[in-house]
Amino acid sequence: MNHSKMGCAAPSELIMAYEELHHPTDPICTVVTVVKNRAPGLAATRHSIVSQSIASQLQHIVVDGCSDDGGLELATSWIGEPGFELLTGPDRGIYDAMNKGLERVQADWVWFLNAGDYFAASTSVEEVLDAIAAVKVGWGFAAVIPTSAVGDVVGSPLVPRISRRRIAWGNSFVNHQALVMRTAFLRDIGGFDSTFQSAGEFEMYLRALKKSEPVLVPLAPVHFEVGGVSSQDVTRHLREKQRARNMHVAHSWLQIRTNAWLTTYRLARNKLRRARIPWLRSARDKYLVWRYGMDDYA
Repeated sequence: MNHSKMGCAAPSELIMAYEELHHPTDPICTVVTVVKNRAPGLAATRHSIVSQSIASQLQHIVVDGCSDDGGLELATSWIGEPGFELLTGPDRGIYDAMNKGLERVQADWVWFLNAGDYFAASTSVEEVLDAIAAVKVGWGFAAVIPTSAVGDVVGSPLVPRISRRRIAWGNSFVNHQALVMRTAFLRDIGGFDSTFQSAGEFEMYLRALKKSEPVLVPLAPVHFEVGGVSSQDVTRHLREKQRARNMHVAHSWLQIRTNAWLTTYRLARNKLRRARIPWLRSARDKYLVWRYGMDDYA
């Protein structure tokens, strides 16, 4: 395959740098990393992938949105390494970029890690795949470990509560960094809706739930960096989740009104939380530990 000169191409001229001769034969899992101007985080993510016990059976796709902080040059330096592929060019947002990565996935399983997220141990991928392969499902969630941008753990593992109701109505800690899906399953439900800006994975969950319920993987395989897109504009994120529910689960008048009330309540709760009122924060911390077995981290 010919390799184009690296640069930032037009959307219709997406540059693909891929070394077929060095690609693993029949990879069992593909990790997709969408990034723009996160060079240090990208380096940490890449290091954790190549350090996996089954690294030779992994494909790593980096989708770079025209980084100008040295990240694109860094990713370019990995071309030719086993299992590595780089896509670069303008996109229409995070979920458009994730769909571009999904198109290139060759493995049976796909895992989306943002730049700055990294595996907790060298056996993380192997252990999760062993656990999820034991049950016949199309997708599963593990726990994630909240971590700061400098690598400090800032809370206990966030353990998801798996049920259709909990996931659909937001009463569950499900993070895409600890989501593993069968590639065919994700493609079958249509990938990600690129009209969303920060809740596209949530909307995808609701479509996936129409097919099957995910399994809980009792492991904490990933450190995820707090402060992502969803937390940068909480109002937009909650409004997008409201829109996703109206699209897929809130069909009756009562459900639509409940969805609107729930969103208003969560917006108000977020304002109170950010007010940093000591007694209120303390009470919330205690509630989270009691209810979910975790510490507050935001």
